[in-house]
Amino acid sequence: MSNDVTISCDNVSKRFARDLKKSLFYGLCDTFSELKKGGVKDENPPLRDSEFWALKNVSFELKRGEAMALMGANGCGKTTMLKVLNGLLKPDTGRVTMRGRVGALISLGAGFNPILTGRENIYVNGSVLGFSKRDIDARFDEIVDFAGISESIDAPVRTYSSGMQVRLGFSVATCMDPRILLIDEVLAVGDFSFRARCYGRLASLMEDTTILFVSHSAQQVTRICNKGILLESGEPVMCDDVAKVIMEYNRRNAPNSAFRVLYDGDASLTATEVPNREINFGGDLTLNLGIESKTRYENCFLRILIRKADEELVGEWNSELHDHLFDIPVGESSHEFTVNNLRLHDGIYRIAFFVMAEDRITHLINATNVETIESTGLCYGGVAVQF
Repeated sequence: MSNDVTISCDNVSKRFARDLKKSLFYGLCDTFSELKKGGVKDENPPLRDSEFWALKNVSFELKRGEAMALMGANGCGKTTMLKVLNGLLKPDTGRVTMRGRVGALISLGAGFNPILTGRENIYVNGSVLGFSKRDIDARFDEIVDFAGISESIDAPVRTYSSGMQVRLGFSVATCMDPRILLIDEVLAVGDFSFRARCYGRLASLMEDTTILFVSHSAQQVTRICNKGILLESGEPVMCDDVAKVIMEYNRRNAPNSAFRVLYDGDASLTATEVPNREINFGGDLTLNLGIESKTRYENCFLRILIRKADEELVGEWNSELHDHLFDIPVGESSHEFTVNNLRLHDGIYRIAFFVMAEDRITHLINATNVETIESTGLCYGGVAVQF
């Protein structure tokens, strides 16, 4: 991973007015005020009548090769943050520095003229990004092939379905050699096969590209991002490893305290081993865990979830139901678990596991996207996709 900082966000704040007329009036007032002060903005402007902070004192840095998730409930400021980074909105306070060509997929159909054809929109978008016609010609076939809309490329974009617009938008944004990629939740519109290709494309870009990704899906976030920032009412409440941010997001947004999952144990995972990653139909799955803890926990149990590539849950195993409760001592310890007679058809599967205390509420370890296994034996003729 490079040490080059590509995105720098320093105490960025953005305010909006809920009343349209006041919003237009305040905009004129702010413009005249900046002109009068020679372009200098007030560092701590007070909120005026009907205004609210959509973003408040947001700061972070991202280096080339890093991928960060923007998480939070609806209305917390995620899309506003992406628009500020992309230059669509001007922050009221703070500074944003972007180093490198930006590819953005912030909203459905953003950047497309609905009257123009898909072909014409590709050239318009490429020109805006600074590419010559020759450069766009060289990338044109790749863009169309990845989007999978060759039959409709000469039709007006307004005739495209939402999924087709996402296909073209993502293809343009990622095929134009971006050094910074901003993606909102639009990937949820695409079908499964296209989303799988998107993850493959993002994986190929990660070495040289900085990715900022907005999604409510923990599965999508953990596949793409290694860092995360959690926003609440426009303010950053946590910026840390993406797994910890997801845990805090779940904690804060649980619909009912009775179903709230607490991740407050001090046990941590030091090693994971799956000796038999290729399993025949009806075979056994073995999972070895190395755990380090500062506290002794008794009567713990392991819960394993097995999902297909499209996230459909196909298997679950609970060590408690198989009389396999175990203790976690202070310090380091090793634990082995075996799931017998695993009946999986051909394909690639993802396993997630949770180490839980005897109260059945406290999660000591949460590993949601760490291991994949491949089942062989019965062929259904499908294509296996591994993330």
